[in-house]
Amino acid sequence: MKQIISNFKSGKIILEEVPVPYLEENGVLVRNCYSLVSPGTEKMILDLARKNLFQKAKERPDLVKRVKDKLKKEGIIPTIRKVFVQLEAPLPLGYSCSGIVQEVGVKVKDISVGDRVACAGAGYANHAEVNYIPRRLCVKIPDEVSFAEGAFVTLASIALQGVRQADVKLGETVVVIGLGLLGLLTSQLLKIQGNQVIGIEPDPYKIDLARELGIDFAINPKGDDISSSVMNRTSQMGADATIITASTSSNEPIENSANLTRLKGKVVVVGLVGMDIPRNEYYKKEIELKLSMSYGPGRYDPNYEELGFDYPYGYVRWTEERNMMAIVNLLAGKKLAVSKLITHEFNFSEAVFTYKQILNNKIGNFAGILFKYPDTLNSSKMLMVSSKAMKTGSVKKVTVGLIGSGNYANSVLYPILQKRSDVILRSLATARSFTAGSYAKKYGCAVVTTDYQKVLADPEINTVFITTRHHLHAEQVINALKAGKNVFVEKPLTLKLADLEKLVVLFQDHPRKIMVGYNRRFAPHTQKVLQFFSNRKQPLAINYRINAGMIPLSNWIQQESVGGGRILGEICHFVDFLQAITRAVPIRVFSDSASFADTAIPDEDVLSTIIKFSDGSLATIHYFANGDTAIPKENIEIFGENKIFIIRDFKEAQTVSNGQKKKYTLLNQDKGQKNMIDTFITSILDGTELTPSFESLCLTSLTTFKIIESLKSGKSVHI
Repeated sequence: MKQIISNFKSGKIILEEVPVPYLEENGVLVRNCYSLVSPGTEKMILDLARKNLFQKAKERPDLVKRVKDKLKKEGIIPTIRKVFVQLEAPLPLGYSCSGIVQEVGVKVKDISVGDRVACAGAGYANHAEVNYIPRRLCVKIPDEVSFAEGAFVTLASIALQGVRQADVKLGETVVVIGLGLLGLLTSQLLKIQGNQVIGIEPDPYKIDLARELGIDFAINPKGDDISSSVMNRTSQMGADATIITASTSSNEPIENSANLTRLKGKVVVVGLVGMDIPRNEYYKKEIELKLSMSYGPGRYDPNYEELGFDYPYGYVRWTEERNMMAIVNLLAGKKLAVSKLITHEFNFSEAVFTYKQILNNKIGNFAGILFKYPDTLNSSKMLMVSSKAMKTGSVKKVTVGLIGSGNYANSVLYPILQKRSDVILRSLATARSFTAGSYAKKYGCAVVTTDYQKVLADPEINTVFITTRHHLHAEQVINALKAGKNVFVEKPLTLKLADLEKLVVLFQDHPRKIMVGYNRRFAPHTQKVLQFFSNRKQPLAINYRINAGMIPLSNWIQQESVGGGRILGEICHFVDFLQAITRAVPIRVFSDSASFADTAIPDEDVLSTIIKFSDGSLATIHYFANGDTAIPKENIEIFGENKIFIIRDFKEAQTVSNGQKKKYTLLNQDKGQKNMIDTFITSILDGTELTPSFESLCLTSLTTFKIIESLKSGKSVHI
């Protein structure tokens, strides 16, 4: 299938051949019939993409600060690598479309194959022939609503949420600043509910269109005094509410709104505008300033959008899905006239040309621009991106299938593999189709797919690298072992004890090389620790402090069913490191956490864990997410036999022995990723025993489960 993709580094727009998206259990696959171009939002993204690096940095000072922080902590090379991975990441365009359901996820019960639907969501409702749409981001459309009209549902829902935020009553006057597509939809919705609407817009064409759609009064700021005009239309009182739907970096809309709005009125910001608030003007009128969050409650909440958990109807009357349903009802009742907003319709095959016309201001007067898709298409979840011969037959080569394409994999792991002459990267599987083709070409893969089972079924592949989200690891490792593949899987190995037990049993019947991405044991400073204490006769005492930084609850890592939380998802790293340092197994654990009234920080994100090892060593993990990340993330102090070894963020180290101090400093932070992968590949090629052992990997997972058990029970727990 085809999809429009932009490269953020170069600004280039491509109509690319990609595999059909992967069908997840909480959503549907939809064949697009129409998709709507959002000129304001999409043009802003593309304009930024076309700027050079200096201009991009000037536009996003927040990201520049993050890069500077990374430079201090990690060094030049790792930071540059991560920055360029972000810049080169393909960007899907579009977020409002309509089409026909082709496949339905197992947890979706109220939508069927063949249903006509309208879809929303950046990254989901793309300009593409087929999209994966989570259940809460699509609504059925009746036969009375055409697919062309259905493509407007998302943008109209954004307008509707702005109107809801304004909370205006029948008969009240509302100023709408900006009569682009979003402003015209907002004006129509206000007229439907009986408001007087005054529009402000510098484009005469859009003013004429607004008048045709029934706006009460339109003002061109280039020739009229907008303040006096609004006052004259409101008996010198000002508007009851002002809704800003313009898209501009200027602060002018915010400043003007204070003058146009009455005492104790409301200003609602829907569009992307400058937000330097003139306090005095707002203060004197006690104006309520509100921001409208896209298409309504549920937006940016992964539990709602990705996992499908609805909000209680009685407590959250209007969610984003219910706003979309309201728009569908208005379209079906012929109360909302979006057909009059359609100024251009292009076949999807002309998409690149269309964007060039928009960006170069050659498209003329426009409002609604639609892409129309072919009625049929030949599509597959697997795509050959190269015709080069891939048969190797040589025991001196490791032929790899890549499963997953997240930032860490693309910035750290895959480039290491790509540089090895004894590794062939044959295929790439990723759920998001828009990333598939770009990354497959980058790594020289011959095959790209959105179905990882096709990677496992390939007899040419002897090894897979799994870098998907945490909840998928166990199932994918199990299936890979059954398929006879060697497995590298990013941490953690599993989120559930039952899956760990399955793996233990399965490994007996399908012994293969398994490596979990516990890279710290392979770091140069870790090897120095082992040398420093190489002949010890006494146990070690270890203090491992992690200044973890807060991760928002909305992040997938914090979702118990997806990321598993930070104990299972990250503390496993430190448990494995302690096993490597002590060369012993954990036998008992006791944990306790802080207690927060503030639910923004889970208690388990600030905890201390004491682990006793079989050789008598004692280790304490202090994992704190409530500190300032300006100081290094990891500080490790290892005491034993009258000596001390200190590691600071795997960049600096210090030893103290017999009163003598020595320092070791690396140019760039090295947490051992390259050594880890080299060890794994060499073990496959040479047939040598792999370290860590499968038993050690299982003990790491088991220990994290016991940390959670200890937290819940308040008691020491045997492992």
